[in-house]
Amino acid sequence: MERQPQNHPLPEGARPPFVLGGRECLWQIIGIAILAGVVVGIGVLSLLMPKPETSLIERRELAKRPDFTLENYFSGQWAEEMDLYYADTFPLRDTLVGWGSDLQEAYGLRLDELRIYQNGGQEETDTAPPITGSSQPDSSSQEGSASSDASSQPVEREPDIAAPGEVTQMSNGTVIYKNRAFSLFGGSEAMATEYARVISSYRQDFPEDVRIFDIVVPTAAEFGLPDNYKDLSNPQKPNIDLIYSQMGEGILTVDAYSQLEAHQDEYVYFRTDHHWTGLGAYYAYQAFCQTAGLEPVPLEEMSAYRLENFLGTLYSLTRDSRLAETPDYVEYYIMPGTFDAYVTQRDQPYGEPLYVGDPWGEYALPVNSYSVFLHGDYPLERIDTSNRNGRRAVVIKESFGNAFAPFLLSHYEQVFVVDLRYFQTSLVDLVVENDIDDVIFINNIFAANTGSHIRSIDNLRYQVWAPAPVQQEPAEEEPQEESREEAGEAEDRQENRAQEEEDS
Repeated sequence: MERQPQNHPLPEGARPPFVLGGRECLWQIIGIAILAGVVVGIGVLSLLMPKPETSLIERRELAKRPDFTLENYFSGQWAEEMDLYYADTFPLRDTLVGWGSDLQEAYGLRLDELRIYQNGGQEETDTAPPITGSSQPDSSSQEGSASSDASSQPVEREPDIAAPGEVTQMSNGTVIYKNRAFSLFGGSEAMATEYARVISSYRQDFPEDVRIFDIVVPTAAEFGLPDNYKDLSNPQKPNIDLIYSQMGEGILTVDAYSQLEAHQDEYVYFRTDHHWTGLGAYYAYQAFCQTAGLEPVPLEEMSAYRLENFLGTLYSLTRDSRLAETPDYVEYYIMPGTFDAYVTQRDQPYGEPLYVGDPWGEYALPVNSYSVFLHGDYPLERIDTSNRNGRRAVVIKESFGNAFAPFLLSHYEQVFVVDLRYFQTSLVDLVVENDIDDVIFINNIFAANTGSHIRSIDNLRYQVWAPAPVQQEPAEEEPQEESREEAGEAEDRQENRAQEEEDS
C-alpha cells in the first residue's frame, strides 16, 4: 500500500519552505533579476565610462590600468593591479566616498563629541609621523633673530578653555575645534639642529656678497588650540628658537612668529587646510622686509581678490561635516607692476620653460584654490617683473612658500622659486649663473623637522639630473642566443688585445 505524505503543522514562528511556482516565487525571481541587472549594468558602465586620473577629494593620482602580459597574468600581479584600478576608477567614486564618510560620522553615539582617527593630516610629513616625546628648551629669541617692533608684541589674553562638546574630532595628527582643524606638531631637538646645520652649510657654497635668509613658519595649532588641549601638540616657539640659535654666522633669521602671534585673531590660517592664508604670508613678508632692510608695500596699495568655497587638505582627511559647513576662502593680493612667469616642469630641467602668464592661477578650482599662488608646485619658477633695479632673489620652499613668494615681486627684477621636493639640478649653479643677491629659505615648522625635507634641502646644492632608465621589454629567445654569441666574440677580442699587449 502506497504511503501517503503527512502534513505536519509548522512550529510557531517558522517560515514555510521555498517551493517553486506560485506568485511569491515569481516576485522573488523578478527581484533577483533586477538586482543582477543593476550589478551587471554598473559593472559594464564602470568599464565603458571615462576613467578619472585623479581624486579631488583624496588629492592623489588614481591607479593606472595595468598592462597585460602572460607573466603578470600567471603570477597574479595583473589581477591584483586590475582589481585596484577597477576600485579606484569606479563610477561616482568620490561621491560614494563622501557618503561613506558621512555615514561613518553619523554612526553611534559620541558622548564628548570626540572621534579618533589613525592618520595625521599634515602634507609636509608624508614620509614619517612627527617625532614626539622630546624635550625642548623654553628659550627666548636668540641672537640673529630679527627683532620685532612694538606693534608685533603679543598681547595679554584670557585663557581659551574648550567647553564639553566643542572638540568634535581628534586623530593622532588632527584636532577639530570650533569648526577649525589643526595639525598636531611633534618635532624634535635633533631634527631642529640638523635643519639649522644644513641651512648654515650653504654659507660656504654661495659667494660672500649673497645674503642668506631663513624663515621658519609656525602653524595654526600654535595659536588656535584651546589651553586645555595644547598638550596634544608640542610647543613650536621653543623649536624655532632652537633652530635660530644653532644657525651659523652669515645666516639672517626672520622672526615671522611674532608677527603671526600679534595677528592671530585675524584670518591668517585656514580652517579646513594646513596652510596659512595670503594674509598670514603677508605678515611674514613684513617681517622679512624688516630683516632685509626693505620697505613693505602696504596692503592698501595692492588689489585683493578672493576664491570662495575652499575645502582644504584637513577636510579631505576627516570629511567632517562641521568643516564643510564653514568653508574657507582664498584671498590673494596683486601688487602694482607687470609680471611674467615661466615654469620648469618635472623631468624637464633643461627644456624650454613654459610661459604661464602672471604668477597667479586664478582658474583654480575650489578644492585646489591654494594653487592660485604660483599656479601650484613646480620644480622651478622664474618671475620677471617690471622693476629695473637689477636685483634677483631665489626662494627655496615647500608649499607654504607659495603664498609668500609673490610679495617679493615689488623688490626684485627677477624672483626664482625653487621647490625643494621637485627641483632636479644644482641650486649653487642657479645662484651663481643668475647673479643672485638674496637666497631665502622658507619652511613651515613641520618641514623643518622632517628628515626627508632636510635631506632634500641638503641635496639641492650640487645635484645632477639624469633621466630615468628606459625599461626594455624582455628579448625573444633567438635574440638572446645572438647576444650570447656576440658576448663570446667580445670576450675573444678582449683576450686577443690582452695577449697582443703582453707580447709587445
